[in-house]
Amino acid sequence: MTFTIPLEWIFEVLINGLAISIAAWLLPFVSIKNFPLAVIVGILISVVNYLIWWGLESAGVSFAGSDRLARGLINIFIYAVSILIVDSFIKNFKVNGILMAGVFAVVVSAINLALSVFVNSLVSQGVLG
Repeated sequence: MTFTIPLEWIFEVLINGLAISIAAWLLPFVSIKNFPLAVIVGILISVVNYLIWWGLESAGVSFAGSDRLARGLINIFIYAVSILIVDSFIKNFKVNGILMAGVFAVVVSAINLALSVFVNSLVSQGVLG
């Protein structure tokens, strides 16, 4: 049995790590030791975020009837909680409180989007494979 990791997933993980590194560099209330740790933190935040959403859905909590703004704010809150959970057990990653974790979540998401658009444009131009 062979196990393969899709190249797209590797790109997403690296882009997310870069977004976390840039956001930590820009925001004085966030610190992270280095890029490899940012990649690990990104993976862990994704896993924790998934587990929180899975737990909410398993408990019967649904936000399907909420408007877009409410769903967006809930998503930011859950992402911020995921960040704080990862912060609590990763030694060289620190965020100062839930409000700052929310700001960090928004900044990381914006940087991640910009980097993804940039990489996708390089791929569509044939610069990246």
